Amino acid sequence: MRYREITTNHVVMAKISKPVFCLIGVLGFIFVFGISCASTQIPPALDKQAKQNIKRANLSLDSELTEYFLEIAFGSEYKVGDGLVTWNKPVRIKLLGDFTNSDSLEVSNVISELNTILPTIKIYLVDEQPNISMYFTNRKGFQKNAPKYAWNNSGYFSIRWTPKEKHVTRGKILIRSNQSQKRRNHTIREEITQILGLMNDSERYPHSIFYEKYSTATSYSSIDKEVLQLWDILIPLSGY
Repeated sequence: MRYREITTNHVVMAKISKPVFCLIGVLGFIFVFGISCASTQIPPALDKQAKQNIKRANLSLDSELTEYFLEIAFGSEYKVGDGLVTWNKPVRIKLLGDFTNSDSLEVSNVISELNTILPTIKIYLVDEQPNISMYFTNRKGFQKNAPKYAWNNSGYFSIRWTPKEKHVTRGKILIRSNQSQKRRNHTIREEITQILGLMNDSERYPHSIFYEKYSTATSYSSIDKEVLQLWDILIPLSGY
């Protein structure tokens, strides 16, 4: 099993420069999908069904979407990515700790939106047999459960996945409880979205849920939805 820890909001440690990150990500993407950062073509390795899905989703693989997808999907905030990480089973999230009714409602809203955007994978809020434990806790809880460089952050997640197939098996989310509800809602949306496998942040789009700097965005931008749709389309090609 391989273990990865990701933090958000945002302690800068050993950040990879954009050109290096893009090159590393593209090498993996070229190997699997035959596409480069500058490509405006549908990857040649996509099968007929994938092309149909792209058309049905009204996605246009222009350079803007392709480059952003590569940046978000192939890596984490602090480490070079190993390739596309995906789920091959339903995501089952259980809430733990000091969560409020508003927190629970926001988690349900995010799950509902994602289940609409992502037809390939299903996400559930459960009381038992979770594969994602979502803790709402204070700074002491972060100090106990997160790496030392993440203890002062508003959100954190970690996942485990199989080294060969890169299928996520389980994970953990931490949400700081002592912050405004709007900020909690943003962090809830960001952590649930990124724990799916879209693990990197970016400075490109301030209204994106993947925005690297401080944000209170509580909805998906247009390009966020396109990134999610493209990721969902490519899941079957990764061995889902």
